[in-house]
Amino acid sequence: MSIRILFCNIAWMRSYEGDPKNDPPRHGGSWVGEHGWAGEMLNFKPFRGQMYGFVEHKGRLDIRRLGAAEEDPEISGVLVVWLAHSDRRNETVIVGWFKNATVFATSQQAPAASQRVFKGEPVPYVVCARRQDAKLLPPDSRVFSV
Repeated sequence: MSIRILFCNIAWMRSYEGDPKNDPPRHGGSWVGEHGWAGEMLNFKPFRGQMYGFVEHKGRLDIRRLGAAEEDPEISGVLVVWLAHSDRRNETVIVGWFKNATVFATSQQAPAASQRVFKGEPVPYVVCARRQDAKLLPPDSRVFSV
């Protein structure tokens, strides 16, 4: 039996529920620096029992490395581990995960009515999982460095 794990580096936030004014993303690269928000800011905001996660990527995720065929648009049964740089520890730590997730090769349009929009721009996703399969660690518990 093989385990499919995808590690995703994202900006640091406390809650990832879409409030960059009160919970600004940090250490998210040039996009965050220029725009003040990040697609991952909604990674732990559920919609109709599902979680929709984003990680910055260049065009297409290579899901073949997770066991997908070249033509597959997605692969399921993946453990997605969200990582971010911690100010307090000055290192990259695990902030949470989605078990049994589906990972898409390309960005997906947010479901209608999900309110995955910020400043008029749609916020896509590349990972989805059931809400009960998602775990966000509280900031004080984010101690496992990678």
